[in-house]
Amino acid sequence: MNDTNNSTSLTKIRDTIYKDQPSDKRGTNKRYLAIGDSITTGYGLKDGQKGYATLFAESTHADLIANLAIDGQRASELSAALEEDGADYGIYVNAIKSANIITISIGGNDLMSAFYAFVAEIIGDGYTAENVYSVLTNPLNNLPPILNILFKLNSADYSAEMIDSAIFNTAVTACIANVNAVASKIKKINPDVRILIANQYNPYRWITGFPNIVNLFETGVSYYNSLFKQSASADYNIVDIYSVFNASQNTLTNADLSAFSLDFHPNAAGHAVIAAEMAAVYNNERQS
Repeated sequence: MNDTNNSTSLTKIRDTIYKDQPSDKRGTNKRYLAIGDSITTGYGLKDGQKGYATLFAESTHADLIANLAIDGQRASELSAALEEDGADYGIYVNAIKSANIITISIGGNDLMSAFYAFVAEIIGDGYTAENVYSVLTNPLNNLPPILNILFKLNSADYSAEMIDSAIFNTAVTACIANVNAVASKIKKINPDVRILIANQYNPYRWITGFPNIVNLFETGVSYYNSLFKQSASADYNIVDIYSVFNASQNTLTNADLSAFSLDFHPNAAGHAVIAAEMAAVYNNERQS
């Protein structure tokens, strides 16, 4: 899950992709491509800490030929980028054709946008999804409104209302359709590539004192994951990040209300868990 809307140019890493080199000139026959959002870029990690893409490559002895992830990317944007008229289509195609393993973390931005829109409906008082996003992603400069939002959301269990919300359901359905479209487009470019796609986790699983907020996210994420699993195609394996995060007693994200941080990105421990689960599915040690 990401909190930015950067349109980082992929041309900066164009030269990192193998183009015409024969496979015996590459470091390994496992040629790995990482794509997705800011989870895949490693947003929120400290200097020197490794993201899951690097850790996955190391644990599977794969050659990370490129990381084409973009902070803030949505599933709809990744799907559009894989259209032939997309500005970076050639870069994606070159990388996809060079790879035989692809991992994808996408959909978090779509899901969070759906949460923001639903929260705006609940709060009222002229709030929009953009207002909610601005407040929650910059809490130290918005203490009165963020406290208002937090206490309002924790005052009751709004889970059922969220699942029934047309705006939330529309966003979730569209996101899953776009994720499936991404996998289908990749398979058309490279029918033999192995695709692993992560599901969504509850970033606030470890927050205390706000049980209804934790439950709201738990319900929304579980709902998304259930629909995602039901609609999954044979083009990819789902990596169940949700379950391993929920089972962990250690905090795996940067969210910390005591420090007024609602950063939902994985911390270093979270990235290690993601990499390990990706590797387990890749090695067929987990059933997707």
